[in-house]
Amino acid sequence: MSAKRVLIVPMRWPLAERLRADGHEVVEADTAEDAVERADAGVDAVLLDARMPNEEALAVLAGVHARDPDPPIILLAGRD
Repeated sequence: MSAKRVLIVPMRWPLAERLRADGHEVVEADTAEDAVERADAGVDAVLLDARMPNEEALAVLAGVHARDPDPPIILLAGRD
């Protein structure tokens, strides 16, 4: 499998470190605005915490998809 560029919103260190260890490039964002800007630079996938405050997860989902509908967006909804 070739290395992928993965956007994680908001940043989750254990997940990011695991992806890096597997050879992937990790792009970090903590806000919806930052996430959409970073996605504009091109990503292969988005890992998105569905529990972001103030419906920011929906803003990221809509913003990324409106600019490029191709990268899969995976919603994370686990507990801490």
